[in-house]
Order: sequence, then structure tokens, then C-alpha cells
Amino acid sequence: MVAHLVFRLIGDRRDAEEVCQDVFVKVYGQLGSFRFQSRLSTWIARIAYNTSLNRLAKREVHWVATDFSDYSGEEGPDERVSDRQLKRLVHSRLGELSVLEKSVLTFYHLEGMSIPEMSQIMARPAGTIKSDLYRARKKLKELIVREELV
Repeated sequence: MVAHLVFRLIGDRRDAEEVCQDVFVKVYGQLGSFRFQSRLSTWIARIAYNTSLNRLAKREVHWVATDFSDYSGEEGPDERVSDRQLKRLVHSRLGELSVLEKSVLTFYHLEGMSIPEMSQIMARPAGTIKSDLYRARKKLKELIVREELV
């Protein structure tokens, strides 16, 4: 989960690997301060999210669309090609979203987190997270539709 989140936000492999290492050092160093008020994975995700944001704030890092999924479907060749094309299109358009938009889409759709978990990780009210998710989906859809029309 940490690697997936960090690579989505940072993009550059070397920088993302460094951030992942930083996250696990912070988790190890702060494990005694974990208060069991949330799931451990939520707490770790919050550290990963904040560490990634700090890295992005320190220097301009361009996000690179990377597909970390492993395709193993049973569909026919035509369906696999269209699925791959759609995945490539979505991943290429994700690079045009803000860090916040990429974060909410990654947490919700790729990590399967709930709105309350995302609220804890991102330190934003649940209603705001829902609005962020709605706007991110809408913007991604507009980018994809625009690409299809060109």
C-alpha cells in the first residue's frame, strides 16, 4: 500500500523509493506513539501521504503515469486490448490531475479505502473528501472524453 500510494503521488522511481524508505523509518520510530484509534494501515497511510506531500513541496517532482496493476483476466484478446487501452488512457490523464485529486482517486479506487479512513489520512472532513472525490472523477472523465474527441 505504501509503495503504491507513494509511487502514484511522486512518480519518479528513485524519489519514490527514497520516500518509501523514509516512511518506514518514520513508522518504526513512531510506532510507540500509535494509539490504536484507527487501523494501523490508516495510520501508516497517513505517514506515507504526508511524507509524499512534503517531498513534493520541497522540490518540483513531475508525476509519471505508471501502471502497477497486474492484468490476469480471462477475457478474449479484443477485450484485453480495449481494457489495456482504457487503462493507458486513464493513467496518462491522471498525470494532469492535482496531487489532491490523484490522492483521493488512489485511496478510494485503488486502495479500497473508505471515506472515514481517507478523512483521517488526509486530515479533511468526510464531506470535503466526498466533494474532492466527485470533482476528481468529473475532471478525469472530462480529460478522457476530451482525448476521445481529439
